[in-house]
Amino acid sequence: MSVEHRQGEHEFPVTAGPFALAPMRAWLRERLVDVPAEVVADAELLATELVTNAFKHAGGVLAFRMWQPSGRAVVRLEVDDPRPQLLPELRGERPVLEPGGRGLLLVKALSSAWGVEHALAHKTTWAEISLVPAPR
Repeated sequence: MSVEHRQGEHEFPVTAGPFALAPMRAWLRERLVDVPAEVVADAELLATELVTNAFKHAGGVLAFRMWQPSGRAVVRLEVDDPRPQLLPELRGERPVLEPGGRGLLLVKALSSAWGVEHALAHKTTWAEISLVPAPR
């Protein structure tokens, strides 16, 4: 799949076979070397959740990208999947002992914005994270 490359855009090499989350997180860390450690940790968690949701609910990952929109202090993470008709569903709070169903709640909590963009044969789920760490 070919996408229009934006300045500063990095695309993780997605190959056939199992998607390895640890190499993806290492790839992110290598590209976010000048970013505060808390932001890098949150970006790793956001990326993991976006990719996991694409595999679990949308048939896999076609592409994973990271870039910084011009003039904005955010990093944008994007995951393309092959099911444009299947929208992410943000569910409400779940009982503590009930497994799963919290991925998009984490995305919403950690990101400054998130959403979905549609194309003909895929959709892109994206999240932006501020480069300025939030007070904890």
